[in-house]
Amino acid sequence: MSGPLYVPVLPTRPHAAGACRRLWPDVRAAIRPLWNLPPLPGAPPETLATPVGRYVDPVSAVSRHGGWIDAPFGEDAQTAALAEALSAYCELGRLRPVTGPERTEAQETAAVETARRCLRGLGVRVRVTGEWDDHLGDDVRSLLARTGPEVPVDLLLDMGAVLDGRPDAGKEALRALDTLMPLAVWRSAALLGGGIGFRRS
Repeated sequence: MSGPLYVPVLPTRPHAAGACRRLWPDVRAAIRPLWNLPPLPGAPPETLATPVGRYVDPVSAVSRHGGWIDAPFGEDAQTAALAEALSAYCELGRLRPVTGPERTEAQETAAVETARRCLRGLGVRVRVTGEWDDHLGDDVRSLLARTGPEVPVDLLLDMGAVLDGRPDAGKEALRALDTLMPLAVWRSAALLGGGIGFRRS
């Protein structure tokens, strides 16, 4: 399994793009950011392309080595428009779409279709908020079955919602990895915690 050494979880904000731009070239080559689009509450779907472009253009420009783009706060009514706006950065840029087992079927379908078109792969973001739930493994298996083996997949195990005071968080991460790793030939697997992520080799 190959992949980045470091997966920072970053907002699509100017300060984050600027920080990436100032990294040494060899450091930038070793990271693949997971960019999070902020909430766009109440924004009509027909106008979403403008704010998406404002947020994503700068981060796409500093992601020459690749990364992922996610809209985890998107509203259900915005799903199709967000997918369409983000697909340009996957098809013409170096970013990969993201979905996860807790997303709506419409969002999962849109991300998978984008991944098939852009030929760069799909990020599967699995959020662990407390104790590992084995039902999540079943949901990931179903998502992967709909994705198909022809689409390269990256596992993004997101432990960011587990509270700092949880001494067993590492155990929960290992339980999750034990369940998820056999489900696919993952191109890469990253353990995300807050603003950081490390690849498991």
